[in-house]
Amino acid sequence: MKLLVLGIDGGDERIIRGMPMPFLQGLLQTGTRHDVTLDLFSRGWAETFTGHHGHDTGAFYNRPTGDGRFAFTQHFNLDSLRGNAAVKTVWDVLSEQGWRVGVMNVPTTMPAPKVNGFFVSGVGGGSDKSGGNAIPPEACFPAETARLLQERDYVLDIRRGASAIDEMDEFFSRIRHMEERRTDNFAHLGELHKIDFGFVAYMGIARVSYLLMADILRLIERGGRAESDLDRKILAFFAYNDELFKGLSQRLAPQHVLLVSDHGMAPYEHQVNLNVFLQEAGFQQRDESTAGVIKGVGKAIKGMLPKKMRKSIGRKMPSVRDFVAKPEFVLERSAAFGTGYLSGIYLNDPRFGGKTPADADRVVDRIVGAFNSYDPARAAGLSARPYAREFKGCRAHVFLPDIWIDHPETVFFNPTGPFIRGNPQYRPFTSFADVVHDMNSGIKGRKPLLCLTGPVPRVGPLPKENLTAAYGLMLACMAQDPPPKP
Repeated sequence: MKLLVLGIDGGDERIIRGMPMPFLQGLLQTGTRHDVTLDLFSRGWAETFTGHHGHDTGAFYNRPTGDGRFAFTQHFNLDSLRGNAAVKTVWDVLSEQGWRVGVMNVPTTMPAPKVNGFFVSGVGGGSDKSGGNAIPPEACFPAETARLLQERDYVLDIRRGASAIDEMDEFFSRIRHMEERRTDNFAHLGELHKIDFGFVAYMGIARVSYLLMADILRLIERGGRAESDLDRKILAFFAYNDELFKGLSQRLAPQHVLLVSDHGMAPYEHQVNLNVFLQEAGFQQRDESTAGVIKGVGKAIKGMLPKKMRKSIGRKMPSVRDFVAKPEFVLERSAAFGTGYLSGIYLNDPRFGGKTPADADRVVDRIVGAFNSYDPARAAGLSARPYAREFKGCRAHVFLPDIWIDHPETVFFNPTGPFIRGNPQYRPFTSFADVVHDMNSGIKGRKPLLCLTGPVPRVGPLPKENLTAAYGLMLACMAQDPPPKP
């Protein structure tokens, strides 16, 4: 095997070096490391397998639907790339060159494409299949792979909230089982298809880090000294995963290992609501009705319900669903707004049913100037700059915020509440009864892993700002030798 791409969702160097993970630590020590930084708007995995930023693919963590409604979506999958001739996935390129490829669990890759080997899709990107164990037919190529995985107890994904897990022992047990079955099934299929290139992504570390980041960082600060039963469970989990990664590498014996993550991890310390600034600066009118209070309560209740129940309520009580989804400001009387999961401000233009102001650039500049003079923003380390105008002509321009907010990676954007507040969940774990979202005390960090072991390939200049560099590294590794003859 020439190249094994070991993908770790949420893999973070600080955590790897602080946990008992000698195999991964060895890869970082001996490999060639590439320093990249993410904007956490463009999807990291999509950058990796397409070689393009979301500007060219539309692969964003959250974006407007752009159809004249005040609506946002996290949806993205391989169907989203249809008609985009400028983008070719790494497995398509390698399959066409004659390489045998095997891909498993890379997020946002439904439906499974036809490749010269095997493909098992990963969920994510707004998929409603997250949290389930069933393997949908569209997740596998060749088709018989689904039956084989079912027989071998493959687990598609586990998300704590969607799976309604409420005991820590069950949480760790099920995550460990998912990772163990992924490792065994990938190795088995890799041997069966005699692959030259393999790309497998693991989700467990991200699931644990989102939930327990405060506890993990405290443990690292103590030099890995356990002081509680939870500390011991955390250490055992990371050690177990490291052994899985080591065993997979030994079993497939690749010439190269590319260690990559879609993002790092950061402590989730603060929430920011940009709409408060916009209201105070006169660019937005707040909804002063008591409905705003009710909607806030509705959103809080909705967030605590299992995903399946939330969907059921939405289908059976659409009026409640629509009411809770409405913004807490008067859209038709607002020039701009912020949303959740996205560090930007949008003008209320035709994308959302509004009108483009004749002096749109001037409005943007006024908002940027007001924000950069706003004392609460300056105190929090936040600053604004024009954004969409910098990328005119890009394929996904309609989805771009007009203004970007640079911010510490410990901040998450939420369209409710005060301008800034501490995250009440950022504290040592006590009980699942206190957990509201899967992102509990941890959020995505800007520094992903990108480290290549083995002979250094000849490769031209790589982009340094994001994970599109991984695409070039993968192709360069495979190009060192000609593909095997059919």
